[in-house]
Amino acid sequence: MSYEPEMTMTAATATNAMVPPKRKGTFLIYGPPGRWKSTETHMAAQDSIVIASEDGLDQFYMNWSLKQPAVIAAGKKPPIKTIIIDKYSVNKAPVKFDRNGEPVPTALKETFESAVIDITRALSADLEAGRPPRWRNIIVDECSIFWDRFLIETIREMMTGRTMTGENCAKNAHGPAHHGAVQTWTREVIDRFRTVNSMGANLFLLFHDQEPTSATAISAAKLGGPMLPNQRCSKIFAAAAHLSLLSMLEDSASGLDIGGGAEKFKDPRHVWQVPTEQLTKVRGITVTRLHELRYEPLEVIIKECGYTL
Repeated sequence: MSYEPEMTMTAATATNAMVPPKRKGTFLIYGPPGRWKSTETHMAAQDSIVIASEDGLDQFYMNWSLKQPAVIAAGKKPPIKTIIIDKYSVNKAPVKFDRNGEPVPTALKETFESAVIDITRALSADLEAGRPPRWRNIIVDECSIFWDRFLIETIREMMTGRTMTGENCAKNAHGPAHHGAVQTWTREVIDRFRTVNSMGANLFLLFHDQEPTSATAISAAKLGGPMLPNQRCSKIFAAAAHLSLLSMLEDSASGLDIGGGAEKFKDPRHVWQVPTEQLTKVRGITVTRLHELRYEPLEVIIKECGYTL
């Protein structure tokens, strides 16, 4: 359910309001499955709240990374809160079924937008009261899955004549209309979500890659980018991003990504692939410098770009 927070700025709260002193950003992390996107992000984004498309996306970080001595010594922690918005359930609630025995889908866009509103409203209240933000980082994992589901839900709404957020969707089975409706909704939600950067929090958006099966050398040119239903949505995310990185693994001996999971590598090494300036967006350092940092943890690159975690 969408609603606007009622914020009343009194003279006292205006005096005490905390202005975030350090730069925060919106970061797009994308790559094929099994390329440590979630783990790298969780390691960097501490004191976080997570919106997840299913349970267990942080399993490697929670079950393995947090048990390593170096990670323990660095003070890394689990997220403060995780909101799970699955296709048929929210926060692992029991799945409901209709009279025909079919599972009842979650109202996905409405639920996601409500989570965004709750987060921005809470951070705005913290800022107004002069408190530190209750979450320093927000993670959305996995945007590609979410937006595929949003498109399917939009098609169903438009074909049944339901009203979608912000516009009246008449019965229409025309593909471009579906994509245009998702684009309109995406613009509204992302514009609101990225305001967390002005409230003292970073926004991390995780995606699948458009080319999930690459078996080429890391240095080779690689087309692709964050996987979304259409280029209209891709441009909205690209415009909002301060940093966009392709997360990959390579065999440290051969320098190749051979496809599949990490278990297929003799000696896997994480690498931030920087194939061309067109496919990588960086604000704060040059693409050449980013290439020099390609084997560094995500938090090192973000800090090098001038953002705080």
